Amino acid sequence: MIFVILATIIALGLAHYYFTKKYKYWEEHGIIHHIKCNRYMETYRFLIKKFVMYDDIMEDYNAFPDKQVYGVYAFGLPQLMIKDPDILRNICVKDFDHFVNHIDAFFKHDRLFGKSLFALKDKKWRDMRTIMTPVFTGSKLRGLVQLLSECGEQINLHYAQKYKDQDDKVLKIDIMDISTRFTNDVIASAVFGIKVNSLTDPENEFYLAGNEIIKFPAWRFIMIMMLPSLSKLTKMGFASKHIYNFFIKLVEDTIRIRTERNIIRYDIIHLLLEARKEQMKAIETKRASNENVDVLSKNLLTDEDITAQAFIFFLAGYSNVAILMSFAAYELAVHPDVQVKLQKEIESLIKENGKLDYDVIKKMKYLDMVVSETLRKWPPLPAIDRECNKAYKIETNNDIIEVKPGMIISIPVLGLHYDPKYFPNPNKFDPERFNDENKAKMNPYTYMPFGIGPRICIANRFVILETKLFLINLLLKFDILPTEKTPIPLVLAGGNVIKPKDDFSLCLKLRN
Repeated sequence: MIFVILATIIALGLAHYYFTKKYKYWEEHGIIHHIKCNRYMETYRFLIKKFVMYDDIMEDYNAFPDKQVYGVYAFGLPQLMIKDPDILRNICVKDFDHFVNHIDAFFKHDRLFGKSLFALKDKKWRDMRTIMTPVFTGSKLRGLVQLLSECGEQINLHYAQKYKDQDDKVLKIDIMDISTRFTNDVIASAVFGIKVNSLTDPENEFYLAGNEIIKFPAWRFIMIMMLPSLSKLTKMGFASKHIYNFFIKLVEDTIRIRTERNIIRYDIIHLLLEARKEQMKAIETKRASNENVDVLSKNLLTDEDITAQAFIFFLAGYSNVAILMSFAAYELAVHPDVQVKLQKEIESLIKENGKLDYDVIKKMKYLDMVVSETLRKWPPLPAIDRECNKAYKIETNNDIIEVKPGMIISIPVLGLHYDPKYFPNPNKFDPERFNDENKAKMNPYTYMPFGIGPRICIANRFVILETKLFLINLLLKFDILPTEKTPIPLVLAGGNVIKPKDDFSLCLKLRN
């Protein structure tokens, strides 16, 4: 019995040491730091959904108002928070070769996420970025307007009919539900080449898969972050096994059918298949010259590589874009003056040009201001990171900080967006911050909803276009109104998904 008690005490002591040792990191490096709470409390708050990411980032950001750089912790992971725009410019652009990669603590062993453009490192990332860049050029986006508009029209027709089938003067809707169904249909078509209508077929596999992914359980996050070796052993991924099998089979079948029937559709899968053909040609050319092809063969795109890129675009396009659309609709509902001004611009430009296309959307300056201000106030990714891969020095107003390889840089997007030094009265929704005059005065390293520098989100223009078309279609047909339960101001819920704490329903009123 004594042996069991001693063994238990030793085991608990070792576990305590393992779970708390990282909280000594900044102290050991002599860097001033902020600790919100210990790892046990942080884990507990996350599991019971008392953890609100926006609140935690703002607490870290405001911990030392006079400091440009200091240490913080996120689930025991030490990070160097950078608050100074000039230092951020150096890290993200000027000295990018020192900070090329994201950290991989969360997706290192994930079957698909780990092979995605977001997770890839160094040369593999550069090669994949080069392959993916043509997908999001202006000419490709121009061709997507009709497709996106069709998805928007599906929503309008569906809710216009529901509006007519009821006696009330307004139609109560769940704006997040509408947004996710729209983004689901768009990604299904633009990435996988499959036409889906998530309103007439609400239980389609795409929508169910996306819904399961965003309900990512807290215990799995804790497991991956705190026990990476066990996660690797059990092959625990970002999503469940059957979700991965669904996407893998879908892409394999798509590739097989397109190859057998010589089908060409200019989407992400097609561009990746074309890139693989070029790789294979290069291998054959070198082989014919008796050159070594081991490196080229090793880097040849596999079906799983292609699936990984399609998966990450589905993941980001399903939830993050829906968040942006939902919060934009909310802000328009509680700021009717902004909504009326935007509706007038949309109607005027469509009437003047006789149609809605890519060029007309680009002329909608106020729409761009509304979307930009929504991204400032509600960035889907409130913080981003970089990992140091080469020794680096940061010069602050007071000292010089040695950044060692492996150290993690935290870029507090939300903190910068809400800093009154850069955005006066930051809690106010004010699209005029982004008019031509104010935009020209803005420091670009204080506003980065999609990141900054070479590692900026490759799909940012697609996201903005998709959001604009969603709002255009909705506002042409309806006025968006708050309900009697719509929270003003809005308070976020705890958990790993950005959503309101209370009711997020809005009302649609059919326009004349």
